[in-house]
Amino acid sequence: MIKRNVRNGKLLAALLFSLTAYLTGCQPAAPAAKLAPPPMPTATPFVPVTKHYNGVGVVTKIDNDLGTVGLDHEEIKGLMPAMSMEYYVKEKSMLKAVKVGQKVDFTVEDVSANESISALTPKAEAKK
Repeated sequence: MIKRNVRNGKLLAALLFSLTAYLTGCQPAAPAAKLAPPPMPTATPFVPVTKHYNGVGVVTKIDNDLGTVGLDHEEIKGLMPAMSMEYYVKEKSMLKAVKVGQKVDFTVEDVSANESISALTPKAEAKK
């Protein structure tokens, strides 16, 4: 009988210990300090870069509807080597001043890698 009481006592002690641990461990935790959210990144505004390059070439094509001119041009220093290329013009009215086969001076306006012709004038023909 004593063994039984000892065993019951150990069982009771274990039960009380477990209950105490459970009750103290289940207390609501103290509220954590609220942290401010990280700041939102701000976008850097896009600022277009405009550059102008002068060139000389021969008109190979004129498309009044699209507003483009084909040019077989010499090297455009700082922009590109000599080649044949079609460009949009800033104003379609510029196309009225030139003809296919005519030598021209022109200005390429490069706005953040978008190129167009901003000036187009026939070259004066040399007098014979």
